[in-house]
Amino acid sequence: MDDASPRRWRPGVADAFLLAALSALALSLGLAPITNNDIWLHLATGDWILSQGAVPRTEIFSFVAAGRPYIAHEWGSQVLLAGIYAAAGLAGLVGYKTGIALLLSWALFAGARTAGAPPARAALAAAVGLFVAGAHLWARPHLLTWLALLACLALLSHARRQPRWLLALIPLQIVWTNLHGGFILGPAMAATWGVGRWLEARGRGPGATQGMLTLAAAGAMALACMVNPYGLRLVSFPFQLTASSLFMEAVYEWRSPFTSGYVNTTMFALFVVMGMAWLISALTGRKEGDLPRILVTAGLAVLALRMNRNVPLFMLAAVPAAALAFPSRRHTGQRRERVEITLVALLLAGTTLLVAFWGYPYGLHRFRPLGLGLGPRVPAAACDTLERLQVQGNAFTTYGEGAYTAWRLWPRVRISMDSRNSVYGEDLYLAYRQALRSVQGMKDYLRRWPVDLAVVAHMGPFRHGYLPDLDRDADLPHRGLLADAGLLLLDFDDATAAYIRPGADSRGTAAAEAYRIIHPVLAWSGFPAGDLPGAITEARRAVERRPRSVAAHWILANALAQAGETHAALAQLQAIEQMDTAAVAQSWGVPHTLDAARLGLEAFMHQQRHDCPAARRALEKALRHDPDYQPAKDLLAHLDC
Repeated sequence: MDDASPRRWRPGVADAFLLAALSALALSLGLAPITNNDIWLHLATGDWILSQGAVPRTEIFSFVAAGRPYIAHEWGSQVLLAGIYAAAGLAGLVGYKTGIALLLSWALFAGARTAGAPPARAALAAAVGLFVAGAHLWARPHLLTWLALLACLALLSHARRQPRWLLALIPLQIVWTNLHGGFILGPAMAATWGVGRWLEARGRGPGATQGMLTLAAAGAMALACMVNPYGLRLVSFPFQLTASSLFMEAVYEWRSPFTSGYVNTTMFALFVVMGMAWLISALTGRKEGDLPRILVTAGLAVLALRMNRNVPLFMLAAVPAAALAFPSRRHTGQRRERVEITLVALLLAGTTLLVAFWGYPYGLHRFRPLGLGLGPRVPAAACDTLERLQVQGNAFTTYGEGAYTAWRLWPRVRISMDSRNSVYGEDLYLAYRQALRSVQGMKDYLRRWPVDLAVVAHMGPFRHGYLPDLDRDADLPHRGLLADAGLLLLDFDDATAAYIRPGADSRGTAAAEAYRIIHPVLAWSGFPAGDLPGAITEARRAVERRPRSVAAHWILANALAQAGETHAALAQLQAIEQMDTAAVAQSWGVPHTLDAARLGLEAFMHQQRHDCPAARRALEKALRHDPDYQPAKDLLAHLDC
């Protein structure tokens, strides 16, 4: 048996202790609300497959793309996820990703220990790999590719000693092909492994023979990819999708880690650390038999440098080698080993507590909180209203809101856009993007594809008026929709606005429920005198309908302040203070400014009441929240009461 063959490893007390710490970290990473928008189309497609007993061939959810080819290349995962949701609801989806996080933590630790790493270093490397993968730990099919990748590497490693393990790669590949587009990694990894084995043996002897057998297995895996409902169309799908430069640039997770916001994250820093550790191990600690895995991991590193969504693939493969980057002395003594184990366990426990209390830091000023249920940007409230009114027709939907709308309201409602780029193609995507970028673009879009309703994301009032340095274009879709005289604002919360054309609801009450004066983005302060009583009435109705909506309370506070009802306005600001404003501000892209703006408005009202000390305290507190908040600076400089 060569040096790189898997070692027999029997877990001890230290292993169990560190595995418990790793498991706690995995739980903190997995137990988070459902936020990713893709899951809802997976559920909708899975439900359709289960009800029809077949996979879809043409688009069924979108009126814009109706009749275009729809290759449900993840159909197996979609059926699985639909079954999980049917059995356990949202908790089941959270359990799905949490369970996979636990499996990954155990597999990574076991892989590093089997490679010969001491317990503490194995746990540390596994934790780093798991933490970085946590940025993409969403309830989606790609998590199954992570497991399949580790299973493929394990089978290739075991085949060194017992070549018959190569046969298990074929059924693995068949299952993988029908679960996720990452299946193309299977034959590629096996072929790379076989080449590495052959090169290491210099084309002679048992090693070369095993290399050729592995190459044959890779060929069989490639043929096994054809065992799917779509045949060659599914096999070619990943290549066609990634060939579009438009979508590669438009979708965050498909961009390079160096050219997106990913470069400013903790995950990127740990990715670099892991890469350096793996490189040191590959250059200085290589043993006979290591070349195949080095080549495979290097290939995954290249993919990671191309797209940040591939970073977890490299991290998972690199853990065993990274754990051996700085080999310890053979006889370090039990005391030193216990110290290392204790320090690593404390580090893991501290990280777990930070994630539990502060959330997972998946971006600059962006944290994913611990919890269950739905995340803040899911258009559940809008769809609740549309479902209550029994609406039907075609809906203009923004990229992140289309999937949930389709899952909740199809077949009565058909959407215009969601995140399935392959269904819409570049032409429909460009038409959609133009609609978001100008009022005229939206008019042209609605002229080509008339709609009966709309479910559109919004980013709160601070994109319009308060912060001129922010993206002011965020309000253009709403201006464009309201430019169509037939569409009315029906409902809104802190994430989404719903519009409807009277008559699209079977109950006929939509027009009476609509807002004609207030708006979460376009009309939230400075109402004309003649509109002020109506604005207060509509804002009170919005607060009654959405009592936990920061936007609704904010609009009411502004309207009351304008009407001189400062006591009532201050009560609305106090209600906002009791809410989870951090999550809302984060989703609006103004992590510090929401509280600063609230305190600035509070100071203005104190000034109107000639309470100068209270106004000054509020302004000073506002500037502690956001030292660059100019309105507070200006008001403080001119405080003359």
